[in-house]
Amino acid sequence: MPTKAGALTCRPRKQASNPGHGPKALLQWIEAPGVSDRCREAAINTFYILTGPESCGKTTLATGLSNALGLPLVNEASRDYLDQKLSADGNFRYDESHLLEIASQQDSTEQLTLAGSPDRVICDTDLLVVIVWSEVRFGQCHPWILETFARRIDQRDRHYLLCGCDIPWQPDPLRENADSRPELFELYRQKLDYFELPYTIMRGDESTRLKHALEILDKSRPH
Repeated sequence: MPTKAGALTCRPRKQASNPGHGPKALLQWIEAPGVSDRCREAAINTFYILTGPESCGKTTLATGLSNALGLPLVNEASRDYLDQKLSADGNFRYDESHLLEIASQQDSTEQLTLAGSPDRVICDTDLLVVIVWSEVRFGQCHPWILETFARRIDQRDRHYLLCGCDIPWQPDPLRENADSRPELFELYRQKLDYFELPYTIMRGDESTRLKHALEILDKSRPH
């Protein structure tokens, strides 16, 4: 159901049924005797993750949010990785093993950011993008990526900002799917629903998206 022009808020993820995981178990752990203040701080941070098809404004919005709020930004690992590979070999073509390396780098950067115990983190994509990318390109995804993603979404609160494809396509040597963004957008929405993850659909131009994203993050600001 539309909540405001340019943004749709969709159903939240349900709590995990396993009593050893999920928000309820995490809260019990946070309140348990002997848990240090630093551990408590590290346990309550929230990730705001930009996701969606190629050339839909993820990096622009992630950077804008990080700059506006002074929050840590986890950059997209794939672009630097592929740029380096192509610089070394102009005929480079990626395969599934390269996506596994990209996923590992993305996850490592995310976990390294947590070492500073920020209350909120902006992520320019996460492993969900690698999962969709791998399944679309190769028809499958490496088990390590799927298993790691499943662990991560159960460890920290995550809110996804799903970027719509209502902005012009920007040609780029690393981009592949100029004509299939609407289909990919629906695939991302299906994945978020499948994993029962909270998300908001971002539409409109750059300033409209940034304004609505800032409103979302303002509601979660620690007091």
